[in-house]
Amino acid sequence: MSKRDMRTMTGTTADGRRAGAALCNSDGASQGLDTSGPTAMINAATRFPLRRSGNGMVLDIKFTPSVIKGETGGQALRALIDTYYRKGGMEIQVSAVSRETLLDAQQHPERHGDLIVRVSGFSAYFTSLSETTQNEIIDRTENE
Repeated sequence: MSKRDMRTMTGTTADGRRAGAALCNSDGASQGLDTSGPTAMINAATRFPLRRSGNGMVLDIKFTPSVIKGETGGQALRALIDTYYRKGGMEIQVSAVSRETLLDAQQHPERHGDLIVRVSGFSAYFTSLSETTQNEIIDRTENE
């Protein structure tokens, strides 16, 4: 059975994910459902005892590049990451790419051959991914 078949057989979940939609790519909310900001997502992700997880848990988080730009943005990102670890978080992966860039990469892959994105447990060149996977990445919440 293909991965696509498995996903389409998965029913709705309590967090608002619709039947057949992609499952969450990390320890955070499903794509587009973390609507209260990155601090709320970190608080939710660290509510259960992560250190009891035998294989660790990763939290993927996506920002628009302008949010973490410059000294102020860098300090804010550092504080967010420090908070995550202080609360028991184990691994965090930060992406800084805009939805517009991803959409342009879909339409003009020749312009974005070096664009690397976090998929789920690994990173890959965006243009090498299937359209379904590209759309899942585009649909992830972009923290502004």
